[in-house]
Amino acid sequence: MFKNFYTVFHVGSIPIQFWGFFVALGTILTFIIVWKRGSRLGLNVEELLDLGVYILIGGFVGARLFHVVFYEQRFF
Repeated sequence: MFKNFYTVFHVGSIPIQFWGFFVALGTILTFIIVWKRGSRLGLNVEELLDLGVYILIGGFVGARLFHVVFYEQRFF
């Protein structure tokens, strides 16, 4: 009866949701911008992209820890 408005499309049987789609799109665009601006400014692009990967991983881990500490109180 109700359509799932959170799903953008399916890859096989896996639904891709809006938030995941836009997080991936923003991440890809950010890396492209860092690559182009870094090379134009004469910076070491490999180090910038490595830093971006570390920040991305830290952001996901930090978001998960925040969720567990502040929203999953029944486990503590």
